Formats: sequence, structure tokens, C-alpha cells
Amino acid sequence: MNRLILEVLPRLPLHCFVHFHDINFPYDYSTGVLTELFFPAENTLLHAFLVNNARCSVALSLSMLHYACPRELQSALPNYQPAAMQDGFHAAADGGGHFPSATYLVTR
Repeated sequence: MNRLILEVLPRLPLHCFVHFHDINFPYDYSTGVLTELFFPAENTLLHAFLVNNARCSVALSLSMLHYACPRELQSALPNYQPAAMQDGFHAAADGGGHFPSATYLVTR
């Protein structure tokens, strides 16, 4: 992941779309950080890469839409059932519902 973000992304030509999965913006940790054995650093690394980066920006972050406007996201995706979340963690013990975590970047 380090090589992709630090070496490949800066070399991409203009107007490229790049997909990342399991990015939990606006938080820099995964929803299972308290129960998982490993701490994935993709969120933190990607966030650091994007700060003050005029050449690359977020085109779409489904996790941010999940937090900001789940009803609108559900109207666009009828099968989407938003998981109850609080402070970046599943609010329900069963973790039911959907939590989309795809993020799309565009180079400019």
C-alpha cells in the first residue's frame, strides 16, 4: 500500500480515477479497530497523502456519504440498508446493515 500511495499515485497522468476499498473517512481507523488483530494504516496514509495535495482529490467517498446523508444514499441505492454507526464504530452489537467504504480519487 505504501508503494501505491507514495510512488504510483504521484506519477499517474491527469484525469485518472483510482479506487480504494476499506477507507473509512472521515475517521482514520477501521470500524473494527477495537476487535481486529491488525491495525490497517491505509486510512491514515491516504489521508496524509491528500492533505494540501492539489494534484489529487476525493471524487467520491461512500463512507463519508454514509455518515453525512444515509437517506439520500439509500434513495440512490435502494438495496442499501445503512448500518447504525457512532463515532466510526458499529452502534449495534450485531453490526447489521451496510457500511460502504469505497473511496474514489481523481488526478488533476
